[in-house]
Amino acid sequence: MQKFNYHCYTCFMDIFDGNNTADEMISAYENKGFIEVGISNHCIFHPTFNKMPFMHKQYFYDLNKFIDIYKRSFEWIDEAVSKYRINVKKGLEVDFFPSKKWRNSFEKNIKRIKT
Repeated sequence: MQKFNYHCYTCFMDIFDGNNTADEMISAYENKGFIEVGISNHCIFHPTFNKMPFMHKQYFYDLNKFIDIYKRSFEWIDEAVSKYRINVKKGLEVDFFPSKKWRNSFEKNIKRIKT
């Protein structure tokens, strides 16, 4: 049996589309004998999202809010990780947009999230 999973989402602040907290998820994987888990909440940012008539909570158009939420979610995951022996990797499942301007901005600003 596979003893790892790298495609998991949390429910951090009821923003992301996971069903569990990082603590619940990590505990469950460790109890099932997994050796490693990767948490990769969706990472969806574009400055034009403010023009959309409906927007899911995990879509961001405000760069500072986007960075703040992801930094806080990584700290929240780190707090849960400290309670367990299983190896946990943090990542982002990024939606890319076909724009050089968007990509340059994203690559520059994503460095502000890393913890």
